Amino acid sequence: MAVSPMFPLGSVLFPFMPIQLRIFEPRYLTLVGRLLDEEEPEFGVVLIERGSEAGGGDQRASVGTMARLVSAAAGADDLFIVGLGTKRFTVERWVDEDPYPRAELSMLPDLEWSEKLAPLRDQAEAVVRRLITRAAGP
Repeated sequence: MAVSPMFPLGSVLFPFMPIQLRIFEPRYLTLVGRLLDEEEPEFGVVLIERGSEAGGGDQRASVGTMARLVSAAAGADDLFIVGLGTKRFTVERWVDEDPYPRAELSMLPDLEWSEKLAPLRDQAEAVVRRLITRAAGP
């Protein structure tokens, strides 16, 4: 079972979706530095169910999404990275968090679309379009 570097976050990442992160904690700067040395840099993202993003001591979800690092830019005291969600996984076990969070993962199968869900998708799309119209204002 592979051990992967992990970003526990206060938000969820879905497959095929981008994620932008501002990295400032030393442990995550170390993580990104090591990712930049890899040919195919990937990290796991899980939701923090309880607790804080900074400093550790949080309670984390057991299902997450892998992210492929697609860009990194240095700021004065931080890094700005962009990842792209790839495959879903289950956390089998969290391992030593020194120098950054890591976990043993099992990949989950890709979700399969069923045309029976098309009416629900159409309803959801209509709701989102109404909300966007309202947010845009008069």
